[in-house]
Amino acid sequence: MIILMTPAQHPAKSHSRFSGTAFFLFVLLLTAANLRAPITAVGPVLQDIRLTFGLSAGEAGLFNFIPLMLFALLLSAGIAAANVLLPPLIKRDFTAHTAKYIGLYAATMSITASLASGIAVPLSQLSPAGWRLSLVVWALPGLVALIAWLPLLRRHVTTLPTSSETVAHRHPWRSPGGWQIALFMALQSLAFYTLIDWFTLYAQASGFSQAALAGCCSGIRR
Repeated sequence: MIILMTPAQHPAKSHSRFSGTAFFLFVLLLTAANLRAPITAVGPVLQDIRLTFGLSAGEAGLFNFIPLMLFALLLSAGIAAANVLLPPLIKRDFTAHTAKYIGLYAATMSITASLASGIAVPLSQLSPAGWRLSLVVWALPGLVALIAWLPLLRRHVTTLPTSSETVAHRHPWRSPGGWQIALFMALQSLAFYTLIDWFTLYAQASGFSQAALAGCCSGIRR
């Protein structure tokens, strides 16, 4: 007797390497919360950083440019790798709800990025630590995310696809569509990070207050 198995008969959980689905989703969203906030929190308090170290406007812009260069070169492994790897993990382990959970992942990034930018100046005014408090506070969610990942990493199991699951992949750089998507994402990132990181210095020089700029930047979402 031959039993035919259709793709719909394979449950999504059978391919998951983690037993706790809800916990895994929580860790993914917690990680997403750390992918934009450490960057967007810098812009509103960049003028304070500039005054603390006696930097010129150009030097302050270069100071804020360093994390973006590390991000672009993948040397900042935490943020850059997570940006690339989290959506495929969601697609792999939540096949029945891929669109909903990727949307939730993107919304988490946007909300925390806006929150980080919006509260950067109020946080800097809470204590003599100033802008240092605004930046160091975002190390705490990163530490929590790292601790949450540890039990999942211990359960890591390498699973090789069966012959029926093998799919031929085309190199994206040999496809015009791949280049178009890369160009679109590059231009989108250029506009986003220019506004979120360097626009504040220009606006402050034109008479805008830090609090007003923080509220403005918190509304810019990628």
